[in-house]
Amino acid sequence: MKLRSTWKGLLAIPLCATLLMTDFDKGKAADAELHEENIIINNNPGNTDFITVAGIKSGDQLYVYDHPSMYTPIEVKKATSSVLRFSTKLLKDEQQTLYFVLKRGGEQVGTYKSVTYDAPGTNHIGQSGYHLVNRAGFNDYLKIHDARKGFSYKIYDSQELYREIASATASKDGYLSIKVTLPKYENDFEKKSVYLTSTPPGNRESKAQQILITPEQSNPINAKTVTVKNNKTYADTINLNPATIGSTIKVYRTKKETTYVTPATEKYEPTVIASRVAKGNQVTVYVPQLGTKAGYVYMTITEPGQLESDAVKIKFGKEK
Repeated sequence: MKLRSTWKGLLAIPLCATLLMTDFDKGKAADAELHEENIIINNNPGNTDFITVAGIKSGDQLYVYDHPSMYTPIEVKKATSSVLRFSTKLLKDEQQTLYFVLKRGGEQVGTYKSVTYDAPGTNHIGQSGYHLVNRAGFNDYLKIHDARKGFSYKIYDSQELYREIASATASKDGYLSIKVTLPKYENDFEKKSVYLTSTPPGNRESKAQQILITPEQSNPINAKTVTVKNNKTYADTINLNPATIGSTIKVYRTKKETTYVTPATEKYEPTVIASRVAKGNQVTVYVPQLGTKAGYVYMTITEPGQLESDAVKIKFGKEK
């Protein structure tokens, strides 16, 4: 049984729900059964509530119950794709457990799943509801994907919540960016965290959500420093000049998402078609075949001691 975040605004669909809808619409559902991590409950006080279930099949029927006896369903919905999302007016403004049963051709598929969501305004942000921007040479930010209007968000440097290092109040539902100076890593062995709380208007501050600070993200490659040769009879080459010794260059056919990757979505990331570690102040990556026609690839760089950069689109001409 898992807790689900509940104070999402009407227009602020959590990132995890967005990723589920995107991935499973592409036919990436593995076994087409119910899994707790594929069930998202949005209990929006004063607004329409939503339930999203991913990883099922078109034609499946979903039964939702609010009692463990599962005698009378509060909702029965038929899926028209691998992701079913529907509104409901039957969620309570208190902590509640819902029970989900999936049927296919009149027969139950797998076992029932139960999901508990918190009362609106008392929970804190789940891990899918934010991301850190910790990039070398730039300001640091904590970006909340689904902030709620009037809520105050505070960032502390310890779990005791003694010292507040940044705060902001959301002026509207949706995206909120908080500028913060994040502690820097001094060696490869330590782990640093900050702690995030939310406070609804007129209510008490929530429990603190621990946020592990990852090393700084590498700056993206400057496309102007990249030279591509699309050869007819030789391996194709991509040269980056300048480069830092020890940095790793990776080439992808399609864009790799680096900012919002989670363990659940990592397996859907594109395959690396070529990579190389820089041994000098420039590096050449050999690609088996870019293609006979003009096109483009995506490149990232991982500087020593940092995380992989955002992907940059690199264009190339037809074979010569």
